Amino acid sequence: MKLRFLKKRFHSKGAVIVILGLCCSAAISLSSCSKGSVTDVPSTPKPAVEAVLPGQVGYCNENGTTTGGTAGPTVTVNNATDLNTYATASQPYVIRVSGTITLSSRVEVASNKTIQGVNASAKVVGNIYIANGANNVIVSNLNITNPAGDGITIRGAHHVWVNHCAIFDCSDGLCDINYGADYVTVSWTKFYYVNQVDHRYTMILGSAGAEVEGKLHVTLHHNWWGPKCDQRMPSGTLGNAHIFNNYFTSEGNFYCSNARAGSKWWCENNYYYKVKNPCYEQDGGKIRTIGNIYDQCTGSITVGGTSVVSQPTYSYTLTAVASVPSVVSGGAGPQATPAF
Repeated sequence: MKLRFLKKRFHSKGAVIVILGLCCSAAISLSSCSKGSVTDVPSTPKPAVEAVLPGQVGYCNENGTTTGGTAGPTVTVNNATDLNTYATASQPYVIRVSGTITLSSRVEVASNKTIQGVNASAKVVGNIYIANGANNVIVSNLNITNPAGDGITIRGAHHVWVNHCAIFDCSDGLCDINYGADYVTVSWTKFYYVNQVDHRYTMILGSAGAEVEGKLHVTLHHNWWGPKCDQRMPSGTLGNAHIFNNYFTSEGNFYCSNARAGSKWWCENNYYYKVKNPCYEQDGGKIRTIGNIYDQCTGSITVGGTSVVSQPTYSYTLTAVASVPSVVSGGAGPQATPAF
C-alpha cells in the first residue's frame, strides 16, 4: 500500500502550521502561502561513521576508500603548468593550490590525487575533469568558476570526494556526475551564481542514454544551493543518491531536486526555503523523502513517497533539520585552514 500525508492546518497569529499524518498515495502540490511550511515525517538518525579522513561520510567510502594523494608527497602550486603536471602524474600527490590559477584548458586529474586550496581564497578558473576510470580523488577547499563549461566534471570515475568548495558562475554544470561515475560524495559545498544569467544548471546525476543500472552511488550532504541557482539541484537519470542535510535558498528558481527515470533517491532532513518545485519525481524516477522541511515553497513536492528506495547502509549522523540553515550557511564553502 502506498502512503501519503494528510495535511491538517491550524492558524495561530496569522501563521499556518501544517501537521502531517499518515494516509495513502504520494505526491502533493503546494500553492503559494506567505507563512507556514510542510514537513515530512521524522527521519531516524544512524550512528556516526568512522571516517577515513575527518568529515568524510558517504558513498565515497563504500566498496573501497577515498584517501586522495595522501600516500604521496605534498606540493604547492600557483600556476596552471605545475597544477597540470602534478594532477596528471601517475604517482599520488597532495597538490595545494595557492592564489588564483587560470587554466587554458581543462586539467585531467589522474588517480590518487588531492587538489586542495591552501586557504579560503584559493581559486581555480577552468574545468577540473575527473574521468575515464580515474579513482581515489579529493577536491577540497577551492573556489571554482569556469566561463567556458563545467566547474567540476566527474565522468566515469569512482571514489571521488568534493568537500568544502564554492563553485559558481559556470557556463554549464557547476558539478556534473555522470557516464557511469560511482561512489562519489559532495559535501559542505556552496553552489551559486553572481553574473551568469543563462544555463544555471548546478548538478546532474546521470545523463539520459549514457547510464547503466547499478552505478551513480552519490552522497550529497551539507551543501548549500544559494543565489540564482535555477535547476538541477540535482536532477538525474538512473542514479542511486543519498541527499541529506542540504540547504536550498535559490528564490526565483525553476525547480530544485528532480528524480528522473530510473533514479532511486533517499532524500532526508533537507531544508527548502522559498523555492519552486523543491523535490519531486518524474518519468518513473523514485524518491523517498523523509524529515525534510519545505518552508514557504510552491509547486511540486513528493512527500513520503515510495517503499522501493532503500536507505543507505553506511552509517551517518543527521543534523536536526531545523538547524540546517544555520549549520550549512555557516559551514559550507572553503575554510581558512583546511580540515586535513
